[in-house]
Amino acid sequence: MAYIVLEQYGDITFNDLVSFIHDEFVLSEETDILQKAYKLADAEHSGKLRRNGLKYITHPEAVAELASILGLPTHMIIIAFLHDTYEDSQNRDDTANNIIKNFNGKIFKLVRLLSHDENESYYEYVRKLLLSNGGKQLFLIKICDMLHNSSDGTKDNFINVFLYLYLS
Repeated sequence: MAYIVLEQYGDITFNDLVSFIHDEFVLSEETDILQKAYKLADAEHSGKLRRNGLKYITHPEAVAELASILGLPTHMIIIAFLHDTYEDSQNRDDTANNIIKNFNGKIFKLVRLLSHDENESYYEYVRKLLLSNGGKQLFLIKICDMLHNSSDGTKDNFINVFLYLYLS
């Protein structure tokens, strides 16, 4: 199996990750846009660490890797890299503008949909993902996110809720 657990390697470089994704899943002309997504995610999470002490960027890297393994298209791998940028941002307007400027409004809209609003139930949040323009692909990115969060002990395991809603 091609999947590697990025945390095992500590300071894996973007070139290592792109090499893996490129060799396995992506056309060469798409590498530049993926690098742009990685750099934006890294900048938005600069100086932040995960609960396990690793640089935060290791999480978007892992989610993007899982998304690529699932065969999601390049725009969804971009969203996987950016999935926490808006939700975790101290200045959401600037983050939104950065995503729109570097990619487009559709990418931002889907990144925004991945952000759970504290005022909505988790059931409604998951339902919203499934009914969105991103549909099952956006839902799969959320599953990749939850799988990675669960695998390193930084979040409770909500995967059963997702699978129940996805399969029902």
